[in-house]
Amino acid sequence: MSSVRDLLMAAACIDLDPANLQVASSLLSQLVLLLPSITNENEKRILKSVYWKLVWQINALTGWGKTIN
Repeated sequence: MSSVRDLLMAAACIDLDPANLQVASSLLSQLVLLLPSITNENEKRILKSVYWKLVWQINALTGWGKTIN
């Protein structure tokens, strides 16, 4: 399983490029598995921020959540 530092470093490198969708999805899955085991509140707060950053980027890449006119 990835460490907190590894996930943070990887998430910081993700940009809005469709080629990164698989990477962002994989990081999000790893993060969801890692979050329950974190006991340090600062680490948990940071990981939650990273979680939402990844969710936002996946939504932006897939167009999920956009309304259809």
